[in-house]
Formats: sequence, C-alpha cells, structure tokens
Amino acid sequence: MKREASSLILGAALWLLGGCIYTPYADEPPPAPQAEIVLVAPGPGFIWISGEWVWRDRWVWVGGHWDRPPHPHAVWVPGNWTKHGQRYRKNPGHWR
Repeated sequence: MKREASSLILGAALWLLGGCIYTPYADEPPPAPQAEIVLVAPGPGFIWISGEWVWRDRWVWVGGHWDRPPHPHAVWVPGNWTKHGQRYRKNPGHWR
C-alpha cells in the first residue's frame, strides 16, 4: 500500500512539474555548447556552473549560474551526454 501511495505522489509531482522535468535520454546528440557571458560573482566563494543542453522532446539550452559549493574544497564536475545504443544518456553534473 505504501509503495502505491508513493507512486501516486511521485506521479502527481511529475505531472505538476511537467514543464520543469527533462528526460535523461535523447534521440539525437546535443548541439555544441552555447557561448555564455559570465558576469561578476555575486559574492565571495561562488563558483560558476556552465549552462547545458537538456532534452525536453527537443534540445533546450539552460543557461549557467553561480552557486556555492556544499563544502570546502568541493569541485563541480560538469554533466555530459554519452551514446548508449541508438540514444544519448544524460550524466548529470555534480559536486565532488
């Protein structure tokens, strides 16, 4: 019963956020990254995280942003897309 309720809640959340969710698989390779103008950091300790292409039934560019590392000496590892059979799979960026 708990599993069914969890599935219903997750399904409702995905439906409500439908415009915000991207698919981790794409049918075609992503375009080349777009050039971005990086402005001055909003404060000390911020790291620039470059923009990336996401697949939402078509390629959509999501611009970069400034973020604070979750802990001292954290390094941002950018995401990428790798080919898996006939499709491309998103390997999300993460802090290391």
